[in-house]
Amino acid sequence: MHQNLFLDTNICIEWMFNRSSEISNFITSKIQLHCVHISKYVLAEFIRTIVKDACNLHSILEDENDLDRVQRKLYSILESEDDHQNRVVSRYILLMESIDYPMGRPDINFAKRAIKNYAQCSIKILKKQFNILDSNIDCELASSKPKSVGSKFKIEFPCESGINRTDCSIVHYITSNIMFLNQIEAGLIAESEPYFTMLRDLIIQFNSCSLLDCSLKYCKILGDVIVLDDCPSDYLLLSKDHHFRTLCSITGHNLRMMD
Repeated sequence: MHQNLFLDTNICIEWMFNRSSEISNFITSKIQLHCVHISKYVLAEFIRTIVKDACNLHSILEDENDLDRVQRKLYSILESEDDHQNRVVSRYILLMESIDYPMGRPDINFAKRAIKNYAQCSIKILKKQFNILDSNIDCELASSKPKSVGSKFKIEFPCESGINRTDCSIVHYITSNIMFLNQIEAGLIAESEPYFTMLRDLIIQFNSCSLLDCSLKYCKILGDVIVLDDCPSDYLLLSKDHHFRTLCSITGHNLRMMD
Protein backbone atom coordinates (compact mmCIF):
# COMPACT_ATOMS: atom_id res chain seq x y z
CA MET A 1 0.00 0.00 0.00
CA HIS A 2 1.32 3.44 -0.94
CA GLN A 3 1.98 6.02 1.77
CA ASN A 4 -0.57 8.84 1.70
CA LEU A 5 1.03 12.29 1.67
CA PHE A 6 -0.46 15.43 3.18
CA LEU A 7 1.04 18.74 2.02
CA ASP A 8 1.16 21.93 4.04
CA THR A 9 0.67 25.27 2.27
CA ASN A 10 4.36 26.05 1.80
CA ILE A 11 4.97 22.69 0.13
CA CYS A 12 2.05 23.38 -2.23
CA ILE A 13 3.76 26.62 -3.20
CA GLU A 14 7.12 24.89 -3.63
CA TRP A 15 5.50 22.30 -5.89
CA MET A 16 3.49 24.84 -7.89
CA PHE A 17 6.59 26.87 -8.75
CA ASN A 18 8.96 23.91 -9.04
CA ARG A 19 11.43 25.63 -6.72
CA SER A 20 13.05 22.34 -5.70
CA SER A 21 13.43 19.44 -8.11
CA GLU A 22 13.62 17.04 -5.16
CA ILE A 23 10.27 18.22 -3.78
CA SER A 24 8.59 18.46 -7.19
CA ASN A 25 9.78 15.03 -8.35
CA PHE A 26 8.85 13.33 -5.08
CA ILE A 27 5.32 14.76 -5.05
CA THR A 28 4.68 14.42 -8.78
CA SER A 29 5.68 10.75 -8.67
CA LYS A 30 2.95 10.19 -6.08
CA ILE A 31 0.18 12.10 -7.87
CA GLN A 32 -0.41 9.30 -10.38
CA LEU A 33 -0.87 6.94 -7.42
CA HIS A 34 -3.68 9.21 -6.12
CA CYS A 35 -2.07 9.48 -2.70
CA VAL A 36 -1.29 13.23 -2.49
CA HIS A 37 -3.71 15.19 -0.31
CA ILE A 38 -4.36 18.68 1.00
CA SER A 39 -7.27 19.95 3.07
CA LYS A 40 -9.74 22.67 2.20
CA TYR A 41 -8.00 24.83 4.78
CA VAL A 42 -4.64 24.42 3.03
CA LEU A 43 -6.39 25.39 -0.19
CA ALA A 44 -7.80 28.45 1.59
CA GLU A 45 -4.32 29.48 2.80
CA PHE A 46 -2.99 29.06 -0.74
CA ILE A 47 -5.77 31.32 -2.05
CA ARG A 48 -5.14 33.88 0.70
CA THR A 49 -1.49 34.12 -0.33
CA ILE A 50 -0.54 33.08 -3.87
CA VAL A 51 -3.85 33.64 -5.65
CA LYS A 52 -4.37 37.01 -3.98
CA ASP A 53 -0.75 37.93 -4.75
CA ALA A 54 -1.17 36.96 -8.40
CA CYS A 55 -4.25 39.19 -8.67
CA ASN A 56 -2.45 42.14 -7.07
CA LEU A 57 0.74 41.64 -9.09
CA HIS A 58 -1.25 41.42 -12.32
CA SER A 59 -2.82 44.78 -11.46
CA ILE A 60 0.65 46.28 -10.97
CA LEU A 61 1.75 44.92 -14.35
CA GLU A 62 -1.40 46.24 -16.02
CA ASP A 63 -0.57 49.73 -14.76
CA GLU A 64 2.97 49.66 -16.16
CA ASN A 65 4.56 49.47 -19.60
CA ASP A 66 8.11 48.83 -18.45
CA LEU A 67 9.13 45.54 -16.86
CA ASP A 68 12.34 46.94 -15.40
CA ARG A 69 10.33 49.62 -13.63
CA VAL A 70 8.10 46.96 -12.08
CA GLN A 71 11.13 45.01 -10.86
CA ARG A 72 12.73 48.13 -9.37
CA LYS A 73 9.48 49.00 -7.61
CA LEU A 74 9.22 45.55 -6.04
CA TYR A 75 12.82 45.40 -4.87
CA SER A 76 12.63 48.93 -3.45
CA ILE A 77 9.77 47.85 -1.19
CA LEU A 78 12.00 45.11 0.23
CA GLU A 79 14.19 47.85 1.68
CA SER A 80 11.39 48.87 4.04
CA GLU A 81 11.12 47.67 7.62
CA ASP A 82 7.56 46.38 7.21
CA ASP A 83 7.89 42.62 7.71
CA HIS A 84 4.40 41.83 6.45
CA GLN A 85 4.85 43.90 3.30
CA ASN A 86 8.25 42.33 2.71
CA ARG A 87 6.74 38.83 2.87
CA VAL A 88 4.07 39.82 0.36
CA VAL A 89 6.58 41.39 -2.04
CA SER A 90 8.84 38.35 -1.69
CA ARG A 91 5.95 36.27 -3.04
CA TYR A 92 5.47 38.79 -5.87
CA ILE A 93 9.13 38.31 -6.77
CA LEU A 94 8.68 34.53 -6.57
CA LEU A 95 5.85 34.82 -9.08
CA MET A 96 7.94 37.02 -11.37
CA GLU A 97 10.97 34.72 -11.17
CA SER A 98 8.83 31.71 -12.09
CA ILE A 99 8.02 33.14 -15.55
CA ASP A 100 9.70 31.21 -18.37
CA TYR A 101 10.12 33.85 -21.06
CA PRO A 102 10.43 32.77 -24.73
CA MET A 103 14.09 32.84 -25.79
CA GLY A 104 14.88 33.99 -22.25
CA ARG A 105 13.87 37.55 -23.15
CA PRO A 106 11.72 39.30 -20.52
CA ASP A 107 8.60 40.92 -21.95
CA ILE A 108 5.93 42.74 -19.95
CA ASN A 109 3.03 41.51 -22.07
CA PHE A 110 4.17 37.91 -21.64
CA ALA A 111 4.55 38.58 -17.90
CA LYS A 112 0.98 39.89 -17.73
CA ARG A 113 -0.33 36.72 -19.39
CA ALA A 114 1.73 34.45 -17.15
CA ILE A 115 0.62 36.11 -13.90
CA LYS A 116 -2.97 36.23 -15.16
CA ASN A 117 -2.73 32.47 -15.64
CA TYR A 118 -1.64 32.02 -12.01
CA ALA A 119 -4.58 34.12 -10.86
CA GLN A 120 -7.08 32.21 -12.97
CA CYS A 121 -5.76 28.65 -13.02
CA SER A 122 -3.68 27.80 -9.94
CA ILE A 123 -6.72 26.80 -7.89
CA LYS A 124 -7.87 24.48 -10.67
CA ILE A 125 -4.39 22.94 -10.87
CA LEU A 126 -4.37 22.07 -7.16
CA LYS A 127 -7.86 20.62 -7.33
CA LYS A 128 -6.95 18.54 -10.36
CA GLN A 129 -3.64 17.20 -9.06
CA PHE A 130 -4.35 16.70 -5.35
CA ASN A 131 -7.12 15.05 -3.37
CA ILE A 132 -8.94 17.74 -1.37
CA LEU A 133 -9.94 16.57 2.12
CA ASP A 134 -12.57 18.22 4.27
CA SER A 135 -11.14 20.45 6.98
CA ASN A 136 -11.95 20.77 10.66
CA ILE A 137 -12.73 24.40 9.92
CA ASP A 138 -15.31 25.34 7.30
CA CYS A 139 -13.45 28.26 5.72
CA GLU A 140 -15.26 30.23 3.02
CA LEU A 141 -11.97 31.12 1.37
CA ALA A 142 -11.63 27.55 0.07
CA SER A 143 -14.44 28.28 -2.40
CA SER A 144 -13.33 31.83 -3.30
CA LYS A 145 -12.39 32.61 -6.90
CA PRO A 146 -10.94 35.71 -8.59
CA LYS A 147 -13.40 37.88 -10.50
CA SER A 148 -12.50 40.03 -13.46
CA VAL A 149 -12.87 43.78 -13.03
CA GLY A 150 -12.10 45.28 -16.41
CA SER A 151 -8.63 44.05 -17.36
CA LYS A 152 -7.74 43.22 -13.75
CA PHE A 153 -8.72 40.58 -11.20
CA LYS A 154 -10.00 40.89 -7.66
CA ILE A 155 -10.72 38.28 -5.02
CA GLU A 156 -13.00 39.03 -2.08
CA PHE A 157 -12.11 37.71 1.36
CA PRO A 158 -15.07 38.06 3.74
CA CYS A 159 -12.88 37.41 6.80
CA GLU A 160 -10.84 40.55 6.08
CA SER A 161 -13.85 42.80 6.56
CA GLY A 162 -13.39 42.73 10.34
CA ILE A 163 -14.45 40.74 13.38
CA ASN A 164 -17.86 39.42 14.43
CA ARG A 165 -18.35 37.40 11.26
CA THR A 166 -21.24 35.19 12.37
CA ASP A 167 -20.78 32.85 9.41
CA CYS A 168 -17.06 32.25 10.14
CA SER A 169 -16.42 28.89 11.80
CA ILE A 170 -13.20 29.75 13.66
CA VAL A 171 -15.00 30.20 17.01
CA HIS A 172 -16.81 26.87 16.56
CA TYR A 173 -13.45 25.24 15.77
CA ILE A 174 -11.86 26.67 18.93
CA THR A 175 -14.69 25.61 21.25
CA SER A 176 -15.11 22.18 19.65
CA ASN A 177 -11.39 21.35 19.62
CA ILE A 178 -10.26 22.90 22.90
CA MET A 179 -8.89 19.55 24.17
CA PHE A 180 -6.65 19.28 21.11
CA LEU A 181 -5.56 22.91 21.53
CA ASN A 182 -4.83 22.30 25.21
CA GLN A 183 -2.67 19.33 24.23
CA ILE A 184 -0.68 21.67 22.00
CA GLU A 185 -0.43 24.31 24.73
CA ALA A 186 0.80 21.78 27.30
CA GLY A 187 3.46 20.55 24.91
CA LEU A 188 4.77 24.07 24.35
CA ILE A 189 5.46 24.92 28.00
CA ALA A 190 9.23 24.70 27.56
CA GLU A 191 9.28 26.47 24.17
CA SER A 192 10.51 30.08 24.06
CA GLU A 193 10.38 30.81 20.32
CA PRO A 194 8.12 33.86 19.75
CA TYR A 195 5.63 31.97 17.56
CA PHE A 196 5.18 29.21 20.14
CA THR A 197 4.85 31.76 22.95
CA MET A 198 2.17 33.60 20.98
CA LEU A 199 0.34 30.34 20.18
CA ARG A 200 0.49 29.16 23.79
CA ASP A 201 -0.77 32.50 25.12
CA LEU A 202 -3.64 32.50 22.62
CA ILE A 203 -4.80 29.03 23.69
CA ILE A 204 -4.63 30.09 27.36
CA GLN A 205 -6.77 33.08 26.39
CA PHE A 206 -9.35 30.77 24.80
CA ASN A 207 -9.68 28.87 28.06
CA SER A 208 -10.23 32.05 30.09
CA CYS A 209 -12.71 33.76 27.75
CA SER A 210 -16.42 33.03 27.96
CA LEU A 211 -17.09 34.95 24.74
CA LEU A 212 -14.92 34.87 21.62
CA ASP A 213 -15.24 37.07 18.53
CA CYS A 214 -14.42 35.86 15.04
CA SER A 215 -11.01 37.23 14.22
CA LEU A 216 -8.62 36.73 11.33
CA LYS A 217 -5.70 36.88 13.79
CA TYR A 218 -6.91 33.62 15.38
CA CYS A 219 -6.86 31.95 12.00
CA LYS A 220 -3.36 33.19 11.18
CA ILE A 221 -1.86 32.17 14.52
CA LEU A 222 -3.65 28.81 14.58
CA GLY A 223 -2.93 28.08 10.91
CA ASP A 224 -0.22 25.46 11.48
CA VAL A 225 -2.30 23.80 14.20
CA ILE A 226 -5.36 23.62 11.95
CA VAL A 227 -3.29 22.16 9.10
CA LEU A 228 -1.87 19.55 11.50
CA ASP A 229 -5.35 18.76 12.85
CA ASP A 230 -6.58 18.26 9.27
CA CYS A 231 -3.82 15.74 8.52
CA PRO A 232 -5.01 12.15 9.18
CA SER A 233 -2.80 10.51 11.80
CA ASP A 234 -1.66 7.74 9.46
CA TYR A 235 -0.63 10.14 6.66
CA LEU A 236 2.86 11.55 6.14
CA LEU A 237 2.89 15.32 6.55
CA LEU A 238 5.32 17.14 4.23
CA SER A 239 6.61 20.55 5.29
CA LYS A 240 9.58 22.93 5.23
CA ASP A 241 8.34 24.78 8.31
CA HIS A 242 10.44 23.89 11.36
CA HIS A 243 7.46 24.60 13.64
CA PHE A 244 5.99 21.27 12.58
CA ARG A 245 8.92 19.40 14.15
CA THR A 246 7.74 20.55 17.57
CA LEU A 247 4.01 20.31 16.84
CA CYS A 248 4.25 16.79 15.40
CA SER A 249 6.31 15.63 18.38
CA ILE A 250 3.38 16.73 20.57
CA THR A 251 0.61 15.11 18.53
CA GLY A 252 2.47 12.06 17.24
CA HIS A 253 1.93 12.88 13.54
CA ASN A 254 4.37 11.48 10.99
CA LEU A 255 6.49 14.25 9.48
CA ARG A 256 8.95 14.48 6.61
CA MET A 257 10.84 17.75 6.47
CA MET A 258 11.59 18.74 2.87
CA ASP A 259 14.78 20.79 3.29
